[in-house]
Amino acid sequence: MATIWKGAINFGLINVPVKLLAATDKETVAFRMLHKKCGTPINQKRFCPSCGEEVEYKDISKGFEYEKGEFVEITEDDLKKIPVKSAKYIQIIDFIDISSVDPVYYEKSYYLAPETAGEKPYLILYNAMKQTNCAAISKISIRDKERLCCVRVFNDGLMLNTMFFPSEIRTYSDVGAEKIAAKTKVSQAETDLAVQIVQNLTAEFEPEKYHDEYYGQLMEMIEAKAEGKNPAAVKTEKIETKNSLDLFEKLKASVEATMRVSGSENGGKKIKEKPVAVKNAKKASAPKSEKETSAKSSAASKTEKAASVKLSAAQKEKNKTVAAKKDNRPPSPPPQKSGARYYTGV
Repeated sequence: MATIWKGAINFGLINVPVKLLAATDKETVAFRMLHKKCGTPINQKRFCPSCGEEVEYKDISKGFEYEKGEFVEITEDDLKKIPVKSAKYIQIIDFIDISSVDPVYYEKSYYLAPETAGEKPYLILYNAMKQTNCAAISKISIRDKERLCCVRVFNDGLMLNTMFFPSEIRTYSDVGAEKIAAKTKVSQAETDLAVQIVQNLTAEFEPEKYHDEYYGQLMEMIEAKAEGKNPAAVKTEKIETKNSLDLFEKLKASVEATMRVSGSENGGKKIKEKPVAVKNAKKASAPKSEKETSAKSSAASKTEKAASVKLSAAQKEKNKTVAAKKDNRPPSPPPQKSGARYYTGV
């Protein structure tokens, strides 16, 4: 693993010699530009349109465009006049609670490994941060750019996350999402159904079960073409785009679907088994006329009560079935109800 940066962490009057190594490696496929006529990779040449000639690398300098078409040239000597304090040191500014940092600030992850002479002070800093459950905010200069960073405990060592400065984070007000709540009404019944869907799909975070499917399929296609084969197109599921159901009905259907698949897709691990009680489900579906609302208000109340009874009866029947399986007895038949319809999606 290549070392990206070498320096030291300033911790009070203690220097901790460390080196920086990349903690991540993106799975990407690099394509070359080919000449269609012969399949030869093309060359990118540095060309000056003003002089009409190719420019060698030694004749190229840096410049900043301060006005349209107007540049000021910046030399290496100019850059040396502005020393970067964080070029060789990670100066700890503050120790903070790691949970107070929003993920939007994180940029890239690096491992911080101790140099041979810095193993003991590295371990002292690691133990102190682990015991206090704190992270360190500091600065580091990588490839001539000073970056805000966060040093934190990770497994048995320290990790450094480069961060965006506040001035680099775009304001959320530009999106206009904060205005949605003022002009859109959401019923509690709709929210309860959404909560039920979340609970049905809740599982422990196991990063090993997530994979880049597109990358794998792309590599399979490349290997097949390299062997002279003509790979078939990958079949994908069509997403239903027709609004055949209103939002409330889609929520109810989603609850039923997620109840069927949550056990298998989440490895049987569900954080919360108790469903959310949905109140006034019939009333929240779609706006009714006053006459229609009056005629169906009594039936809606009965349906809501019946749904609650159904949930309780279903849970009791489930318990009886589990007990019967243990002693090889056939489960008792479900209790019969009359004069009521039941909604089983919640």
